[in-house]
This record gives sequence, structure tokens and C-alpha cells, in this order.
Amino acid sequence: MKIMWVARFCWPQIQRATNSLARFVSKWEKIHDKKLHRLVCWTHHNRDLKMIGFIGDDPSVLELDMYTDADLASDRSDMKSTSGVFACLVGPHSFFPLSHSSKKQTCVSLSTTEAETIAMLYGLKNIGLPMLCLWDKMLGRRMWINLRQDNQSTMMVVLTGKYPSLRHCSRTHGLDIAWLCYVILSDDVHLTDCITDKMAADIFTKAFTVKPKWEQVLLLIGIVGDDILANLRFTANNVTITPPAPSTTKSSSSSSS
Repeated sequence: MKIMWVARFCWPQIQRATNSLARFVSKWEKIHDKKLHRLVCWTHHNRDLKMIGFIGDDPSVLELDMYTDADLASDRSDMKSTSGVFACLVGPHSFFPLSHSSKKQTCVSLSTTEAETIAMLYGLKNIGLPMLCLWDKMLGRRMWINLRQDNQSTMMVVLTGKYPSLRHCSRTHGLDIAWLCYVILSDDVHLTDCITDKMAADIFTKAFTVKPKWEQVLLLIGIVGDDILANLRFTANNVTITPPAPSTTKSSSSSSS
């Protein structure tokens, strides 16, 4: 429970791993002991990681960004997908994380497009639109959500309301797509294409085995270590990272994964 509290409060990078283990509390097996041990070891050796946010712009230019993503059949035990959502306040010189979520879907999806549609519905309904009402009041002007999506098939489905390749969908999924089409065609949501390498919600849907890719997705959600944090330079209207000075002595590093 302590690890879950930390994951929800300030360490979103471990939320997917924590949630996947929490689902097996009542049916624990030996493999889960190994996974929990690895999670605890990773948290112990990466205690310097911190979530940061900075605002260097006037409130009149700030915008709301929300990323939604899904990993098809990520849970091999029941072949259900996982929805990932990440929302932040951004500007030319601003980035401030607001909300994040990693949630297992309650139905089985037959395609990535279907899973991505469910993730988009969950993000807008439970995080995006309620957050929009709050920031309209706080900033004193009409706001909208820049919805970032990296699956073009999903974008076409929700923009046109037509899904010939998803005729198998039940009435519930058909209702979900109709609602998404209605909301996205309104002035509250601007749907934009996002390349996969910039998808900030990717870290909430699947595991990463390549260290450079893992470090890249950490930066996308504002998680940095002391080595990067020490080189951040904040000014009135900007934030820059100064490259560290070259070291004259060799230092040994051990892998924490």
C-alpha cells in the first residue's frame, strides 16, 4: 500500500507495475514474489528520481494536453488491455504534470484500434472533461484539451463515427464511439496526431526492457534524476539543461534493473 500511494502521488512510472501486482493479492503465486522483489529493488536504487514541473509563461498562453494510449492484450492471464492516460499543463516554456492513470480494461479488445478507443473514452470521461471545468474557472477563460493520439485508425474512427472494421463491437462500444465522436467534434477537444516516440502515456500501458527507451519515456512525464536536476537552470521565461562538465575520473555504475 505504501508503494501504491507513492505511485499515485509522485512516482507514476511504477504505477503499472504496482497495479498489476495488486490485482493478485488474493491469488498470489511464487512469480509475484520475484516481481515484487524486483520492484522494491528498483525503487531502492532509484530514490533520486523526482517528478518536476515548471511554469515560465503567462497564464493566457497555457494549454491543457492529454495523452491516451493502450497496449493490446497486455495481461496474458485474461487477454485484457491496459489504458494509459497522462495530462499536463503546457506552454512555450512550461510543463506541469496534472494527472495520470494506468487502468486495466474490463473487456477484451480484438484490435489495437478498439483498445485505443476505450482508453480515449476513459481519459476524456474521467480525467479530461472534469479537469477542463476546473481550469476554465482557475484561468478565467475558455480552455480546451489538446488530445494527443498516436493511432491514426483510432483517430479516423472517432472523427467520422464510422467503423466498418469494428462491426463486431457491441452496443456499448458503439455508444462509446458515438459519444467520442460527439465530444471531439465540439470545441472542448482538439484531436491531434502524436508520434509514438512522444507518447507520454506509453509508460502506463506496458513494460520496457531497453534502458534508453525507458529513460526517454521518463522524461516525457517529467521524471528526472539528480544528475539532470542539478543542471536545470530556471529563468523568468525559460528552462534549460546545461550539459554536465566532463569528469576526469572514471566512475563505476551498477545496473538497478
